[in-house]
Amino acid sequence: MNPVSRKVVASIIVVVIAIATVSYLLWHAWYAPPPAPPTKIKVGILEPLTGGMSWLGTWFGRGFIAAVEYINEKGGVLGKYKVEYVLGDARSDPKTGGAEAERLITVEKVNLIFGCYGSSITLVATEVAERYGIPFFVQGADHPDITRRGFKWVFRAPHNTYFNARSAVNFWKEVVAPKLGIPITELRVAIAHEDSGFGTSYADCYEELAKEYGYKVVVRIPYSSKATDLSSVILKLKATDFDILSVIQYEADAILFYRQMKELDLNVKCFFFSCGGTGSLAFGRSSPDTDYVMGVVGMSNAIVTAGDIPRAIEERFPEAAERMKWFISWRARNWGMKESEPTAMEAFGVGIWVFEDVLPRAITKYGGIDPESIRKAAVETDYPFLVGYGFPIKFYPPGDPNQGQNMLVRTPVLMWLGGNMRIVWPPEIAHMEPVLPFPTWEERAKRAG
Repeated sequence: MNPVSRKVVASIIVVVIAIATVSYLLWHAWYAPPPAPPTKIKVGILEPLTGGMSWLGTWFGRGFIAAVEYINEKGGVLGKYKVEYVLGDARSDPKTGGAEAERLITVEKVNLIFGCYGSSITLVATEVAERYGIPFFVQGADHPDITRRGFKWVFRAPHNTYFNARSAVNFWKEVVAPKLGIPITELRVAIAHEDSGFGTSYADCYEELAKEYGYKVVVRIPYSSKATDLSSVILKLKATDFDILSVIQYEADAILFYRQMKELDLNVKCFFFSCGGTGSLAFGRSSPDTDYVMGVVGMSNAIVTAGDIPRAIEERFPEAAERMKWFISWRARNWGMKESEPTAMEAFGVGIWVFEDVLPRAITKYGGIDPESIRKAAVETDYPFLVGYGFPIKFYPPGDPNQGQNMLVRTPVLMWLGGNMRIVWPPEIAHMEPVLPFPTWEERAKRAG
């Protein structure tokens, strides 16, 4: 064969190989079936299971476990993909929380992470998830910066500090000010808060909203949630003239603060809390004196403690009502109605949303449960009713300063009464009106006697 012929043959071979290669790639792209999702889905549940934040951390963890049990009872995601979970203990410490998030991702190989109670922990843990590109579904952490850092892997369906604080101030304007006979522009607010990211972010929001609404923050007192004596805080408040006491606390310091408030005879017109430990069963049932303490917190506290579901939810959202009834039964069956924490329903609600809305869309629309498919599915959320909270879910879009934060949050105001919580605002879903002004300790003693 002459040199020219060899070149022609070689050229033909190259062309044939190229055509075959392109044809295979096109066939694979157009006709080959997508990779099948695994038969099991593995999720990480990261909470402070030990340490000072462990009461709510443990119950939020149990709420996520309840969501796993609920979906598996139905055959799993889409009725066929079972869910398994791995626990991570943040030990009430941000550094440990970050290390546990990394372990769940790199060692346990979870598909996503749920968590976690405590803003200081979540701020660190979500940084780890963002670095590794793993979806992190936030519940139990309110700091606004969690969803203000441009992170694309972090989603928070519940409230943040800003939404809660605005709901609180609207309640002060619509209800507290008229009942006290004081215009909102003349209301004096005292703020006492634990000094981590949780308490500080709320206090910052209340000071910022004062510029908009006109009320006056007359004193702001930060303290450590690990303190064993808060009498100095109480005495500073006694020396200040105010109308509303706004507290932001975890469980142990909330119980200590309230006990010393009574011991030192600090009387207030309105005792108002912002989520956290003052809204926990540990606080509400620590003393009969907690009656009439009120604040912004998820509606699960009122629904679960009394075991009743508002008729409006039964009629408008029957599927949500069915899930709530399942959870109430699960809680009573596993833990007893009196001893367990009702806010576990909030974690349950977030888990149910992910299992019944996000993951099915990731599988059916995007082909699997790889991180990118889950992220895309979460971004497209348009969910009518978040169990445990009572509002829909729709996220600020990618590129927005608040991307990953639910834009449809409206937090109700609940009040402690007889060891249970009652919804007192907004009026269209309220069980009763709030008791204002707050009774003095002397008045309480006379009623008890």
